[in-house]
Amino acid sequence: AEKEPLTIVLCFDVLMEKMIPPEAFQEASLTIDLDSVIKTDELRRTLVEMGYQSSGLVEGPGEFSVRGDIVDIFPLTEESPVRIELWGDTVDTIAFFDLMSQRRTETLDAVSVPPAAEIMYDDAAGLAAKLTALCARLRGKNAALQKENLQKDIDRLQSGSLPTSLDKYIPLIYEKPATFFDYCRDSLVFVSEIGRIRERARTFHWQLQEDIKGLIEEGALCHALTEFAMPSDT
Repeated sequence: AEKEPLTIVLCFDVLMEKMIPPEAFQEASLTIDLDSVIKTDELRRTLVEMGYQSSGLVEGPGEFSVRGDIVDIFPLTEESPVRIELWGDTVDTIAFFDLMSQRRTETLDAVSVPPAAEIMYDDAAGLAAKLTALCARLRGKNAALQKENLQKDIDRLQSGSLPTSLDKYIPLIYEKPATFFDYCRDSLVFVSEIGRIRERARTFHWQLQEDIKGLIEEGALCHALTEFAMPSDT
């Protein structure tokens, strides 16, 4: 996403899984520079929506802390956390800092903060409405339990909190979910042992379908929300 050269080694399962589209990922990323104006309450809410965890003191990637005019963020893409010092609502300084000593180590002109969540959404009311409509359409022996679990997530969305396992709503959140291939359109892709990969794809899909059957029987999932990977013959 940052257009930097890198090498990624991964198993085929990851390539098959559907994920946030690159455009949505970029839109959900946050850039803070020396010209930024920050209201800490809004920033705190934005970081939580991005999947970051609020902490009294930042200790690891994916955490942030707001203490008066000091904002600490540990972006997932950085080896060190970033400290942003404010003058009122204006950014005064940006710098990496050491977790142990809490001392600044390198000043920055800007910092890019990518999402820490695998799935992003910015329309809680819209997703709640889609889940409500889905509840009304459910039929069958597991419908009552499915509706009960969906209603719990509807209540969470309406109260401003995140549902559990948000990735199960990929078909409702993104009109066209992406795969990892959408992120590496201009990349060289090397495949090792194509025969074993085909077998891995078949095994992955078999296990995925078995897991889905179990989740449907438990009421944790319904048939309208089962598209989590591209077909095994793709």
